[in-house]
Amino acid sequence: MAEKRKRKIDDECRQFQEEWSLKYFFIKSGEKALSAICNETVAVMKVYNMRRHHQSKHQEKYVQLEGKVRSEKKI
Repeated sequence: MAEKRKRKIDDECRQFQEEWSLKYFFIKSGEKALSAICNETVAVMKVYNMRRHHQSKHQEKYVQLEGKVRSEKKI
């Protein structure tokens, strides 16, 4: 019987997307994605994780920021 090989995050080539900075207020810090608002990192650099963090922790405060105001607020 063949052995199953476990997937590794490094094998999936996950890379930080610049659009996440504007949409979800995340920045790249080393090899991690860091929330510019609360300085928490997400486990895996995926858009789902960024969106879930932003919606669950910062949505109410930053939902009204749009366009130029949002890009100025970005750190």
